[in-house]
Amino acid sequence: MRHFNRVLFALLIIFCASFSLNAQNVDKPNLFLDCNRCFQSYIKENVALVNYVRDKNDAQIHLLITRARTGSDGIEYTLSFIGQNKTNALKDTLVYVSPASDTNENTRRGLANYIKIGLIPYLSNTSLIQYMEVNFAEINEEQNQQKDKWNNWVFEIGGFTSLSGEETRNSFEFNGEVSANRITKDWKIELQADARYERDQFELDDEQDFTSVETRREFESLAVKSLSPHWSAGLSSQISSSSFRNIKLQIGASPAVEYNIYPYAEYNEHEFNFLYKIAPTYFQYQDTTIFNETEEFLVEQSLEINYQVTQTWGAVQSSLEGSTFLHDLSKNRIDFRGQINFRIFRGLSLNLFGNYSLINDQIALPKEDATDEEALLRLRQQATGFEYRVGLGLSYTFGSIYNSIVNPRF
Repeated sequence: MRHFNRVLFALLIIFCASFSLNAQNVDKPNLFLDCNRCFQSYIKENVALVNYVRDKNDAQIHLLITRARTGSDGIEYTLSFIGQNKTNALKDTLVYVSPASDTNENTRRGLANYIKIGLIPYLSNTSLIQYMEVNFAEINEEQNQQKDKWNNWVFEIGGFTSLSGEETRNSFEFNGEVSANRITKDWKIELQADARYERDQFELDDEQDFTSVETRREFESLAVKSLSPHWSAGLSSQISSSSFRNIKLQIGASPAVEYNIYPYAEYNEHEFNFLYKIAPTYFQYQDTTIFNETEEFLVEQSLEINYQVTQTWGAVQSSLEGSTFLHDLSKNRIDFRGQINFRIFRGLSLNLFGNYSLINDQIALPKEDATDEEALLRLRQQATGFEYRVGLGLSYTFGSIYNSIVNPRF
């Protein structure tokens, strides 16, 4: 038994020495994957060139992935590779575009491949270089000279319907949408029409039925011309109706001009723009308004300020918009919206969002008060001087710095 223990002890020493040697030979750098909706589990399983850590302070590579919708309804991923500690001199950015026709499998495979390409400078000075090889797919002339028969136009038709109920209630809902978009470097053209119909029926205690119907129809168009790296100008128009807002018909057009302090090409990092619009609009109401109007023609102006930044420490998105009717400046509105995602220090993150509106422009409120049922079910817009919503979240994580393992069971 004593001889067996000696042999076992010797084998254990050899195994540990071998494991330590292998760990030294395979020198994987630590990577912090910073992204939302980027197939994190798939990337960790299929890009095994690095150790994934849960805190950016433990990483030699900070990979920040942001995404934006393209003109053809695809997704553009911007991959920012940021070196830290010993690799802080290395920094690179790659852009991967996934067409709208791609499946999730195509998208995540292409994204993982771009991540591998971006990691090459960080791996070339490690022992991992002996495990790397380069494959190049030849591009034939037909692929290189393809023409777009749709001339950058993208069309979409969609609809949704649902039916639900219980013993004293039933509900039917339908939503439909049609859109056509054409987006190039010089022009952005968007056309969209949608409709909504919702009917709810309730059986009350006195065995009477109450039925509510809410409808909304809307057509919007937008044409924007790029004037320079900082300036844009355009025209939007709208035709709509809404039973909730007491609008039987609304027709308007809005010329607008926008200035961005940062060049538009840097949208993935930061934006700080000012948008001014002036909108002459015709209103026709379902019921007489509190101002004794059944129809009127008004001109509204608005100024909107947007700021957003995405960096390794987190992201900030905020906007401030003020609008007023020119015939009566007291009929105005101010809207503020903001969201902050901030890493305070190792493991501790702050998430804060909120919006607040000062409302003095409810020109379409009906003269007759809403019934109790309409008020409780929010079938009609109610008079208010403000509205708000805020939210705050804190999260703290601690423990092992590594998170490369993916276990999908249960």
